[in-house]
Amino acid sequence: MQKLKKNNTMKKLGIITLAIGLASFTSFGQEEGRIDKPEKKEREKLTPVERAEKRTKHMTKTLSLTEVQVARVSEINLEHAKEMEKLHSEMKALKEKLKNEKESTRSKVDAVLTADQKLIVEQKKEERKEKKAERRKDCCKE
Repeated sequence: MQKLKKNNTMKKLGIITLAIGLASFTSFGQEEGRIDKPEKKEREKLTPVERAEKRTKHMTKTLSLTEVQVARVSEINLEHAKEMEKLHSEMKALKEKLKNEKESTRSKVDAVLTADQKLIVEQKKEERKEKKAERRKDCCKE
């Protein structure tokens, strides 16, 4: 009877070991894919015209566009690229405005708080940072 229990325990242990091995193997495979990807900051900055040309070439190759289609798609892609450039610059300006507003409000509130209250605010800020880092770490495990 004990041999049967021991065999079942060994089987379970073997299955668990296999599962852990497979999980670690697949996680290492995913890391390699990320290394080859260029970082956002390192990506080449293209002008709207260059982006439109690149997109049109890709679409022409993939979809086997006719000359008439290429001309029309090129116009559409150029319009889109210019509009996106405009929107990105507007977003960047809004982000800067938001950042300035937050800093202004923080400095006004800090002027009203006591030293002890400022310490509590800093502690809460650190706790939020730690929770955020933990959520990121948990998120990427899957």
